[in-house]
Amino acid sequence: MLNTNKKSTAGCKPYDVVMMFKIILLKRFYNLSDEQTEYQINKKKTTALNQKLVVE
Repeated sequence: MLNTNKKSTAGCKPYDVVMMFKIILLKRFYNLSDEQTEYQINKKKTTALNQKLVVE
């Protein structure tokens, strides 16, 4: 069903299928646009990175 064989290693790694499904569900539940969803994902990544740096 999913083609996981890549011919090139260029570009970013794709999101996991389960993660993408969760993102789609959250977009629908919170009625978010693509831009809003991307902002929230990046915001959470930055927050998690900052917390990890503080803990260590």
